[in-house]
Amino acid sequence: MLSLFPRANKHTLALRANHIADRERALCAPLDDAANRTSSSLIKLEASEIDIQDGDIEILSSDLAALSAAIKERKWTSVEVTQAFIRSARRAQLASNPITEPNFQAALQRARELDAYIGETGNVIGPLHGIPFSFKDQFNIKGLSTTLGYSGWTARGKATHDAALAQIVFHLGGIVIAKTNVPQTMLSFECNNPLFGRTTNPHSAAHTCGGSSGGEAALLASDGSAAGFGSDIGGSLRIPTGYCGIYALKPTKGRIPSKGTASARDGFEAINVSVAQMCRSADDVEFMMRHIIPLIHPSSDSPLDPSEAQDQFSSEALRPSPLRTAWFEPLKVASNRGRPLRLGYYACDGFVQSSPAVVRSIDETVAALQQAHGDSIQLVPIDPAAIQAKKALRTFLAAVGSDGFDGLLSPLRQGKVKEPMDSSLFVPVLLARMPGWARKLVYWIMKYVVRDHTLSYCATAAGRKTAAQHFQTVAQRNEYEREFDAKVWKEYGVDAILCPVQGSPAVPHGATAKLSTLAVSTIIYNVLDTAVTVLPVTRVDPELDALPPTKAGSSLTKAQQSYLSTPGFSTCSKMVSHALYTEKVYDPVAMRGLPVSVQVVTRKFEEEKAIGIMRLVDDALREAKGDGQKYGWGPGACARRQLARGNDAKAAARKD
Repeated sequence: MLSLFPRANKHTLALRANHIADRERALCAPLDDAANRTSSSLIKLEASEIDIQDGDIEILSSDLAALSAAIKERKWTSVEVTQAFIRSARRAQLASNPITEPNFQAALQRARELDAYIGETGNVIGPLHGIPFSFKDQFNIKGLSTTLGYSGWTARGKATHDAALAQIVFHLGGIVIAKTNVPQTMLSFECNNPLFGRTTNPHSAAHTCGGSSGGEAALLASDGSAAGFGSDIGGSLRIPTGYCGIYALKPTKGRIPSKGTASARDGFEAINVSVAQMCRSADDVEFMMRHIIPLIHPSSDSPLDPSEAQDQFSSEALRPSPLRTAWFEPLKVASNRGRPLRLGYYACDGFVQSSPAVVRSIDETVAALQQAHGDSIQLVPIDPAAIQAKKALRTFLAAVGSDGFDGLLSPLRQGKVKEPMDSSLFVPVLLARMPGWARKLVYWIMKYVVRDHTLSYCATAAGRKTAAQHFQTVAQRNEYEREFDAKVWKEYGVDAILCPVQGSPAVPHGATAKLSTLAVSTIIYNVLDTAVTVLPVTRVDPELDALPPTKAGSSLTKAQQSYLSTPGFSTCSKMVSHALYTEKVYDPVAMRGLPVSVQVVTRKFEEEKAIGIMRLVDDALREAKGDGQKYGWGPGACARRQLARGNDAKAAARKD
């Protein structure tokens, strides 16, 4: 294992230095085409190139529908909108380091072309005309590098074709302004790699933004683009969405095209990867769905075959799934079918003991729905035992580690390249590569010495597999899906499930080295390949979210007693709880203000239902809180905070 942590050699360091120098120059591309100046440092840019300018706040505070209407009505030009988002992206880069490949110069040129088009024709190209988007680094964008944070991949040159989703965005009139950071191998929920470094959480520089779509979430939470796209195999899209307080969809594989995305391990299909939009509002998630799906899934009365529609955008063959707009209004669907909307929920999955902040987020969600809709919605608690989280995690670990992670780690030592593995991967790689007898010893210690029956159940799952063993893993995945269908969907008869994104809010940098199993909350729904949306609910409050005292004889409040009696806690992993709580990774004081989010889970190919219920929950929470801006979600939230801090600083300077 020590061989996985070598020092980078001179060749590798040179590749990094050259690529980063190119990135810094691209970050500083002038906003005015006529400007005669160059810079290679964001901190040396003129105020007009990076600071908030007149009109920026209104632009950054507009959702996609508002931006689309304003450009169509010529309230703003495409150039003005693009410049506002580039300035915001630059501020985000200084604060959080989310950008890998800036596309500012090309984006501004495209914005000028779009302005010329609307000036000549009076029409827009499409509903995304002139709106800036960003993509996770994994997506190929013509003219930009796709490195996935591997230094060696910088030598591959620029992409020559656009990913299918990028082609759709361009077809609808959108502009791509940047690609965003990922963790090494994209199999970690931190966001750090030797090439681009670490991306931090916009709400706290001491905490991770999540991963693997972490740079995308950080940029969007910073108002650095109007909307973006990520991918998900174990929570890669949902965890950063939850950590950063934005909104997103994880669809079922085959609903939205993923062709044109890069991977170091092509051919892996035991756990499906899906791609979709990450947005700054629930409305934006729906807006994108309404415009993407009809292009690749024509309606049944369309003369266009699905294959013809998908071929237009170089998509892989997708299961025909036309848009089902009715479910964007779930209460109307429930009324028309003659029975209430039925939502299941749980605050703990039975594997990770959820923190007080996370349990409170579920409680607040349930209370807000009850207050807003009463008998129109049936809210049903789900027994965590029915979820069988440890079975999902065992299946996932057996699948993703079946080659000992050789494929994902191979770019670290290809040709002349030599660079270390990120420390967050140490435990899963160690388990996958240790001899069988060693894994059995680990299992025995966990089960009989530590007496952690939950974690020990998963200890022997990792490791290289023969073809027969891999087939068995896939069979176990299918069996888990059948059991979940019987024990949850059919037994409880629910339309959707409300549950945590993770047992903790965003963890400090480096914590995933011990706490990679926190991802079980999202992994469950990758193994099942269901449709899921994510939305923010609240923020960590040190007073409300403190852990109950553990000292013998301490008196407990009713709230603390209620927390400790949360269903599922009795079966949670002792070792995970120790690492999370005894070692004080969960610290509500240090985590003050971090977002806490929930998942809305529906069955396969029920993306519209997941989006509709997400919007229903989002509206209920805003109504319950009485002030939608109080918790700082939505378009422009970050920019408004930046402006307020700037005004406060100016006021303080005047007093001095």
